[in-house]
Amino acid sequence: MPAAVAAAIVGLFGTAVISPAQPVCLAGESCTKPAAGMTLVFTSTRGATKSVVTTAKGSYSIRLAPGTYTVRVAHNRIARIEPLKVVVRRGLLLRRDFAIDIGIR
Repeated sequence: MPAAVAAAIVGLFGTAVISPAQPVCLAGESCTKPAAGMTLVFTSTRGATKSVVTTAKGSYSIRLAPGTYTVRVAHNRIARIEPLKVVVRRGLLLRRDFAIDIGIR
């Protein structure tokens, strides 16, 4: 991809996982699973909101204007997401992965 085209793409990409994915996690076994079909909502400090739905493998990609965003999971009031805030930098497409705790205990 030419540098000029790459510089024009600004936003985030990455994966989201549910963690923990089961009430009891055993040593030596993964306690995460892809956050498939979840809607991630990005709200800027100016109040602008954009959202993206994760794929079956938990991946996502979203174009966002440079700035600071608060992230949440739509339609799930108890879900906690880490990191809660992300910064989008001018001219960069950055990787940000998310861990989502949906309250399984």
